[in-house]
Amino acid sequence: MNYKELTGQESGIFIHLSSNEAIVCNWGSEQCNDCEPMVFLDGLVWKPIDGEVHWEKINEDVPLDNWLDCCNFIWDPNNDNATTHWGTVDGDVYGTEDSKLIIVAPKGWN
Repeated sequence: MNYKELTGQESGIFIHLSSNEAIVCNWGSEQCNDCEPMVFLDGLVWKPIDGEVHWEKINEDVPLDNWLDCCNFIWDPNNDNATTHWGTVDGDVYGTEDSKLIIVAPKGWN
């Protein structure tokens, strides 16, 4: 299953829990399957995830401020974090079995 099938949309936010770094990204491309976004000097790249990852929905239709207010947004090309009050935005949250990655899918995003 790709991220679009998982979340029902083509974009959202990846959070690396070890660093609390958040990356706003579009995962509608096939190149994103079984990968995680990484930010480098030349922009956003998709790095294959080692091993098989099993995602599960851990919250549904929740205010996103608890998930995003403490994050350091390191990639946000549309400046979504600066222009959005996350407490007024609901979304779904997905996690991995090893709890290293979180996907936040804000409602209303493509």
